[in-house]
Amino acid sequence: MEPCRITVQDHASGLPVIQVTGYLAKEGGTALLACIKGLLAAGRKKLLIDFAACSLVSSPGVAALLECLCLTQEDHRGTCVLVNLDEPKRRFLTMTGILPLAPEAPSVEEALALAGVKA
Repeated sequence: MEPCRITVQDHASGLPVIQVTGYLAKEGGTALLACIKGLLAAGRKKLLIDFAACSLVSSPGVAALLECLCLTQEDHRGTCVLVNLDEPKRRFLTMTGILPLAPEAPSVEEALALAGVKA
């Protein structure tokens, strides 16, 4: 399995797009949580998490994602939209309760609308 990498790119709208690459397991989940904490600390409360390059999500990855969503939505009253989920990931995240806890969009452009941001 390809190790997980977490990177952030700002969309033209100014919204941060967090890109998950590779296998989202325990280490990747820790990196994702640290990334989101940093963005929230900087006052960035509308976030997109892009799974286009994510190969697989494990149970520890789901636990970290749940912590990220709770931190963003409950503690900071922010929005976190999941983007580019393929059907296996969508089913797994639905089964584990992540969806519909977080909104989901098939593309970054549609996610921007869900986050209340104009492209």
